[in-house]
Amino acid sequence: MKKIFRILIVLNWATAIAGAIVYVTTRGSLPVELTPYLENRRRLGVTQFERAILWIEIVLFIVSVVDSIGLFHFRRWARTLLVPLYVIATLLLPTNAVYIQTGWTRMLLSISTVIGGMIIAMVFFSPLAEVFDRGPDAEQIVGPERG
Repeated sequence: MKKIFRILIVLNWATAIAGAIVYVTTRGSLPVELTPYLENRRRLGVTQFERAILWIEIVLFIVSVVDSIGLFHFRRWARTLLVPLYVIATLLLPTNAVYIQTGWTRMLLSISTVIGGMIIAMVFFSPLAEVFDRGPDAEQIVGPERG
């Protein structure tokens, strides 16, 4: 089960990164009707509010990377940090007026979200939760990985 959990952590990041790459590469395939809107937004520039949100998202991204590393190593603090990270990320969603993305981008980001839900479920509602309860030496207590 530990191996599956670690694979899910890697898949979560892989699908999120793939979604970002697909977003950038498929923007040109959006309908031409959206081009004036996107150009207008670009021309208006970034407001102070948007700049503040960007910095919050950058910090959130860095903390998420650190949290994923902690989860990978079954650290209790990483489990404690997991839900607040998802709550903050969810609360930031309405700060962007409009999301314009292709179906491929939406698919990859949706898969990443589903995998994130699987990670939360495994951390709190599976036998794996006991590994986090044992503290930082859990790897030695549990013993070698059994697949």
